[in-house]
Amino acid sequence: ATQQAMLHRSIPVTGAETPGQCACSYVVHYPGPAQDTSAWLEFYLRNHAVLMARFPKVQEVEVLTRIDWIDAMPWQRVDYMQRNRIMFDTADALLEAHRDSLREEMRRDFARFPAFDGGTFHYPMHTTIICH
Repeated sequence: ATQQAMLHRSIPVTGAETPGQCACSYVVHYPGPAQDTSAWLEFYLRNHAVLMARFPKVQEVEVLTRIDWIDAMPWQRVDYMQRNRIMFDTADALLEAHRDSLREEMRRDFARFPAFDGGTFHYPMHTTIICH
């Protein structure tokens, strides 16, 4: 087990409805680091996060970024740069979004990211909403 505290930012999604109890999430993990963390975050929030919010049938977009914290938990601390989650009501809606032409725009935007290390890791997953 590992632990990390992260700052949660909700990105506005036009026309989104509150997801039902079962949903499909797509998480992207950026372990980092960036050469310039401030430049990375500014670019990401201003450009890439806004693009994610335009996916058809997207319900929520979240960007989680590293913060410093104090703890007494016994698990190893990690210091990942960023994680994102976009949520859809169904797996079919997620697949539809991945076939949308917006994916090409996102790839072009990714090519413009400020320099960073660690790559990206993508995780589609079933999500159960316990309470909203």
